[in-house]
Amino acid sequence: MRITRSVRIAAPPEVVFDVVADPERQLEWQRGLVATEFELPYDPAAPEGAAFVKRIKEGPKVVEYRGRVEAHARPTRYATSIGSVNFTYRNEYTIAPDGDGARLEYLGVSDAATQKAGLAARVFGWLTRRIVDRQLARVRELAERAARGG
Repeated sequence: MRITRSVRIAAPPEVVFDVVADPERQLEWQRGLVATEFELPYDPAAPEGAAFVKRIKEGPKVVEYRGRVEAHARPTRYATSIGSVNFTYRNEYTIAPDGDGARLEYLGVSDAATQKAGLAARVFGWLTRRIVDRQLARVRELAERAARGG
């Protein structure tokens, strides 16, 4: 499955990047995210390549997913991969100046490791797209508020 989106945000690229890439800010826009814990060694000033565990509330339980920061190039590009034994999912955010704001381009790619996971991805693709749309709307809201000093 592949999802692409483009969002215009009335905020500087640096502000958008910080909302997208900061693990603490991700708690504000990734619904269900409980925590991101980085494995050692971890350098927050240079997180590219860092491994992490995300704890995400799915229904009544909290599920752990292992991931890695694939790209961290402030203010233009942030990418992560995350997965389980059933799938891997890559999120890539590309940010570029756009007039007095920024354009956020999103690419999400899912690879199923099993036939059952592939079927589930096709059946529930609409739900994943809806989640992405809500997350990007929240990123826009948070970045625009931060740009206004709020």
